Amino acid sequence: MLNVSLTTLLQAVLVIAYPVCCHFAVTLDQPKLQLLAILLLGLGLTFRGLRAGSGASWFALGVIVLLAALVSVFGVSRWVLYLPPVALPLLLWSTFYRTLGSGQTPLVTAIALAAHGELSAELRAYTRASTALWAVLFGGLAITSAILPFVASEQTWSLFTNFLAWLIIGVLFLAEFIYRQWRFPSVEHVNFREYLRLVIQADVRNIR
Repeated sequence: MLNVSLTTLLQAVLVIAYPVCCHFAVTLDQPKLQLLAILLLGLGLTFRGLRAGSGASWFALGVIVLLAALVSVFGVSRWVLYLPPVALPLLLWSTFYRTLGSGQTPLVTAIALAAHGELSAELRAYTRASTALWAVLFGGLAITSAILPFVASEQTWSLFTNFLAWLIIGVLFLAEFIYRQWRFPSVEHVNFREYLRLVIQADVRNIR
């Protein structure tokens, strides 16, 4: 129990620390904070593997530390911090969008199947539309994050990418969960915590 609690606490610290550090690193134009933000990002990306003792994760973290040092020396660490808010939504857009192809099971449909087993035609259509909605959202976030560094101030970019974008994702996630329960009252829905677990554990590699 202690290990689980410690892991959860460390993950929460990383989730909060990176956007806060990134915000001040960019808006104050502090190279040391920019370096710290890159290291926090690398730690967050490899955290699960590190906790599991994965050699590949330790190697990846070592590479990230080396690259962070190099970009800091060349004075381009701020520009490196502009990349994750584009790359991550783009990756998520691709994850959702590719499951909308012919013969594929939409990602939200796959999650619903894991929760309910069988789905009605109406619920299948709804989960497909929900998958498309998430794809549009992440595509929009990626495009906006890519444009902002060239047309807005560092403060505007940071407020959007480090805080507002995550707020939009969280609000949509919660709103869709509530709306689905209202839209399909006859379906036995899992609670929010269980639904969140299903989403986190969804293996998109096995979706066909």
